[in-house]
Amino acid sequence: MRSQRGVIYGCEGVGKSTFASKFPKPLFADLEGGTAHLDVPRISDLNTWETLLSCINELIADKQGFKTFVLDTADWAERLCIEFLCKKYKKTGLEDFNYGKGYQYLAEEYARMLANLSKLQNSGMHVLVLAHSTIKKLELPEENGTYDHYELKCSRGVSPLIKEWADGLLFANYRTYIQSSASGKGKAVGGKERVLYTEHTSFCDAKNRWGLSGVLPLSFDSVKDIFSTEFSSLEEHEDKTSGNLEISDSPKADMALLEAAMEFSAISPDELNDYLRGNNPKRNALIKSNQTYKDLSESLLAKIAEEKNWEKVEAYISERRAK
Repeated sequence: MRSQRGVIYGCEGVGKSTFASKFPKPLFADLEGGTAHLDVPRISDLNTWETLLSCINELIADKQGFKTFVLDTADWAERLCIEFLCKKYKKTGLEDFNYGKGYQYLAEEYARMLANLSKLQNSGMHVLVLAHSTIKKLELPEENGTYDHYELKCSRGVSPLIKEWADGLLFANYRTYIQSSASGKGKAVGGKERVLYTEHTSFCDAKNRWGLSGVLPLSFDSVKDIFSTEFSSLEEHEDKTSGNLEISDSPKADMALLEAAMEFSAISPDELNDYLRGNNPKRNALIKSNQTYKDLSESLLAKIAEEKNWEKVEAYISERRAK
């Protein structure tokens, strides 16, 4: 059986770390000091982005008998990444970068960490990422009223990368119901039962490739058949399975990076499509007139998503817009 990678996110105190402690021989990368109440092996001095990456690389080379790597938490890892980028480029915050490039750099750097986590998984270790949740208002066009919607507490460039990378994105919470008021507005209200939401609902993001469905108890028994203690590395499965999608070479990951760059650079889909259809310095048509950037070949998509190449695209489009 293959090792797995998943994301468990939820509100403060719901029991994410306790749940993760039940996984096979876990090692916690405790970035926020949230496991002091648990009797678990932990690495607690990971206070920089560089030390976190070094820790992952060391485990790829030697898992030291552990079977599950727990990153606690994704949003705290993002903080370390932001601190690293600001120090590297001598900025006080991501907003100090021109044209939203700080957020583009953040997405690219975070994607590199996810690629290393994939390598760790493929070497024969489960990878479990914990994260906090945040609430945003959601309006459903087919219904009246607004709803509280739970999603990852990460930036708009990092969240889609994490969701794409994960085989399972499960939402841990108290069992929640939508309570409507006379005005038509709804609010998510919870009880005392701790559960895992395994599929997307009107009030939370969730998905999985494991065949889980519905709402399950927040217990390791709910996922024990997936996170087995008997598994091997990717190399031992090459002749039996195509393996999981790699964030490092995935077209979907490149598309997520490209769309994040478009958003932060304020480049519209029409402007990029026009560029790709031949309105560029070399007058080369990279797509047909009836295609869009989403029809790019994998190689071209990967090339355009690279920072140095995107900067040229952005500069040309911005210059044309100013004329």
